Amino acid sequence: MKRYLLDTESEEQIINRIMKLSPTSQRSWGNMTVNEMLFHCRKVNNEILQAIQQNNTTTVKQKIMKTIGLYLMKGFPKGIKTGSKYLPELMDNIDFKKVQSELIDSIREVSNYNHPIYGKHPFFGQLNTKEWRRFIWKHMDHHLKQFNV
Repeated sequence: MKRYLLDTESEEQIINRIMKLSPTSQRSWGNMTVNEMLFHCRKVNNEILQAIQQNNTTTVKQKIMKTIGLYLMKGFPKGIKTGSKYLPELMDNIDFKKVQSELIDSIREVSNYNHPIYGKHPFFGQLNTKEWRRFIWKHMDHHLKQFNV
């Protein structure tokens, strides 16, 4: 079954997995700490909701990547580099409970957002609201698996 942040069941599944994390959760791969991962996911979700409509075209390559990445691949590949703009500048200032709560709030906001979600993904090109909700679910699933939840 394809998962999206469109229904209460998918939303609650992701939130329950986020709640299983602790400040001492260890990653299975990559370099992010659990605090960095929570911050990263919250920042990506918030940026997606704040995106403005663009008149950019999507290339054929991006359409192919979108089909593969969002619908054919079971999960995102391990080890993809994260852009520095999606990581905190100072790691020591991240409060686990606060950023965990903010991430959960962002998940609920995405799931209940009643307006079109705009924006262009760097690999997949222009996405519609349903595609963005699919991307966010897969992105969250990827990072939660990274921390074994």
